[in-house]
Amino acid sequence: MRHALQAMETNDASAYIPASHASFFDRAEMTDTTRTPPPRIERVEIDGQAGFLKRPEILIRRMRLQKGDAIAAFEAERSAYQRLGELGLPVPKLLDEGEDYFVTKDSGPSMIDLLRRGGASHEDFKNAIGMAAETLADFHARGYSHGRPALKDICWDQKNITFIDLERISPSRDNLKGHGLDVLVFFFSLISETGSIGDEAFDARKRYQAKDTKGIWQEALRQTRKLRVLAFVLWPLIRLLKNKREFAAIGPFLRFFSGDQFSD
Repeated sequence: MRHALQAMETNDASAYIPASHASFFDRAEMTDTTRTPPPRIERVEIDGQAGFLKRPEILIRRMRLQKGDAIAAFEAERSAYQRLGELGLPVPKLLDEGEDYFVTKDSGPSMIDLLRRGGASHEDFKNAIGMAAETLADFHARGYSHGRPALKDICWDQKNITFIDLERISPSRDNLKGHGLDVLVFFFSLISETGSIGDEAFDARKRYQAKDTKGIWQEALRQTRKLRVLAFVLWPLIRLLKNKREFAAIGPFLRFFSGDQFSD
């Protein structure tokens, strides 16, 4: 590494991430069963700036088949931070990078953190969600899709919204269909995490639509109509698993987009 990275959250307050970790996939290190590999994501400090160090995911055989090439995904995410950052899009600044790691600037608490601190009715959360909807619309207006703008992947530092976890960024999604899917993911995450359709959801919808000049909301509605068929097929399972947060959110989510009355 070019910098000494001081761990901010560690059992040893004086610990530093040693240079040996720069060779994270060194064969001797990985075959030594007495050593534990460093965490994939770690909070660090570089030149007085807080950030998050990220390394490639280590996948066992079954997960590798399900999730694909972890190194390729890692490099694609690094490239996305570099490319979108140069374009001035709302993604974290890269503070440092090496062969098998990169460090992004801390962008503040995520929407999930804000929700857990004060609840859905708290002004900070409502304001941040509205700003997130507007920023997502701006992202789409520039011609880019995030791929998974869930609440955990959106941060707010009391001033700016920033999108993190760019693992699903891809030029193949930078189109009307990809933008519409982003909208569905964002609002499904909001409804799922809050457990209801509150004022914050209606305000976020209004603020997104106000900046939508490409018919993306209509595309989201079109995609939702396809989801309704699946929802009817799965309705017995949805009722059975209604206490599971994601399943319980399906009915309210579809009502939010279609206006149809689903029984709870």
